[in-house]
Amino acid sequence: MQTMHNRQPSKTKRRILGMILRLRREDCGLRQGEVARAIGISQSNLSKLERGQLADVKLFQHLIPLAELYGVDIEALLRYGDLKV
Repeated sequence: MQTMHNRQPSKTKRRILGMILRLRREDCGLRQGEVARAIGISQSNLSKLERGQLADVKLFQHLIPLAELYGVDIEALLRYGDLKV
């Protein structure tokens, strides 16, 4: 049985997911400020998220709105970043 610690994404996985999110944002032609306003967070927190520096709980709570905004499937994002929820 896995412990909660084993289920948390590593820093490397958070960075990979952040990079994927940044690339999706750029593909959509959006600036950080626009995305931050659209999902109700600060631009600073979006920047941290894209650099993989946001705590896991905060990271996961923003994935669904970001996936919807970017037109991507949340499961695909998690699979591509090899993350488990």
